[in-house]
Amino acid sequence: MTLHGWETCPGAGRPAPGIGRLGLAVALALVAGCRTTVEQELPGIENAVATEALAQGAWLVRSGERDLGSVVRLEDQRQARFFYSVSNVHGQELGLVDAEGRAWRHRPFQEQPEWVGTGTLEAGVGRILGGTGAVQLVPIPASELRRRLTSPPEGD
Repeated sequence: MTLHGWETCPGAGRPAPGIGRLGLAVALALVAGCRTTVEQELPGIENAVATEALAQGAWLVRSGERDLGSVVRLEDQRQARFFYSVSNVHGQELGLVDAEGRAWRHRPFQEQPEWVGTGTLEAGVGRILGGTGAVQLVPIPASELRRRLTSPPEGD
């Protein structure tokens, strides 16, 4: 029972000054000492869901006369959504740009990709590939892109 800011000590029957403040201090100390842990389980193969995405367009990425990589538009027909896969000149996927223009770059040894910005497709591709300046997307048939990625480099 509280009497004018004083708490009654259990069993004593008389007010004891400061117990309310002491209780509040103890409660705050306990809350401050709490620790939150987040555990993340990797999904097993039994929980994996395969998504079939079909290539619907391909572009070479250029900065001036230099090829930086390629972009492939992939569409998931069942869920009516798409994204752009961004690869370097060796065909290694480095990141993706989604339908809203959000760009992510994959980083070695990291579980989650790094968000590098939101904007136009060209801006996101440039950030993912580390271009310094504007990049141009040059349309190319998917078969030609595949040939370029699977053929040995010229001069070898």
